[in-house]
Amino acid sequence: GWMIGSGLLATAAAWTTYESLAPLADVAGGGRLPLQAPDAYAEGSATFVREGRLYVTRAKGELFAISQKCPHLGCRVPFCEGSARFECPCHGSV
Repeated sequence: GWMIGSGLLATAAAWTTYESLAPLADVAGGGRLPLQAPDAYAEGSATFVREGRLYVTRAKGELFAISQKCPHLGCRVPFCEGSARFECPCHGSV
């Protein structure tokens, strides 16, 4: 049992390391993305842009582009409409 558990733990650690260090293969860095006009993004909204795997959100009158990938574990972090926050399903950060 210990050997199986150790093997699974090593596999999970290797996958997490790979995910956190590997660049996004299908997104060209520094490229342009088709976005809406700035006034199309409502205050407190979060719009997912599939081509860039990111969210565009407006807070305090400013526009922000936020990566979908969690910097801690590499999980996909969705925007929760109910709480109006980004909530990581892997470890519960907001």
